Amino acid sequence: MVHKLIPLADWFPADSWPLLACPDCSSGITIDRQRISQFETFESEESHGHEDFEPLWVHGHFHGQVNCGNSRCQLRIVVVGDFKVDYADGRGRIEYLGQQWDEYYKLKFTHPPMAIMSRAEGVPDEVWSLVTDASRLAWVDPAAASGRLRAALESLMDSFKITKLKPNRKPRNLHDRLKDFETKKPDAAQFFLAVKWVGNEGAHGNRGLTSVDVLESAELMEHGFQLLYNKSAQLLQKRAAAINKARRLPRTRTKK
Repeated sequence: MVHKLIPLADWFPADSWPLLACPDCSSGITIDRQRISQFETFESEESHGHEDFEPLWVHGHFHGQVNCGNSRCQLRIVVVGDFKVDYADGRGRIEYLGQQWDEYYKLKFTHPPMAIMSRAEGVPDEVWSLVTDASRLAWVDPAAASGRLRAALESLMDSFKITKLKPNRKPRNLHDRLKDFETKKPDAAQFFLAVKWVGNEGAHGNRGLTSVDVLESAELMEHGFQLLYNKSAQLLQKRAAAINKARRLPRTRTKK
């Protein structure tokens, strides 16, 4: 399964935004180019006077507002990012020396943040606050965002009363706590362990992490939350386990 926000992690045509969901009500977001402004950097503006100028030199930043399309919500979201000019995929907005060119955007920040996962009912507020921090940082600082997801796992372990300190009162590492958690919730623990490994890289300042890495980790964490808190998922798991154990549909007992 590909995370629905992954298209935002790369450059996209300024006139063709990926489909986005409102972080408050999950309805579709509408994009009005009239509400988005862009400007070139000083270096980019200066390049226009160069005798060898070409559109590929044009770059800068954009900022503006996008709106929730739900009339009952109408949330307004601030968007900020980078822009550039590059070859058009087909007919572009710009024609220069017989070549078609287009403007492209790359998102860096939104407020309120675009949620990188859906909240399962029952996820503690302390845990979700850290997930929201990760959503805010996913585009501008993926390493920090991964670190926030890792911190959310620490908070989750606290909520399940997984021992936090060693006998000598020194903190236990997250890996050991997750292995303890695995004895109680093995299915969900596998997903959280995977998120932890990526989060370790963020905590150690790995600048090679990308927004896609964050989104993929968020997808794993969201599934772990579903296994923990989504009752229908738990019931389906139990039903599947019962069928596998019986190697057929279990017979139901009726009261006489």
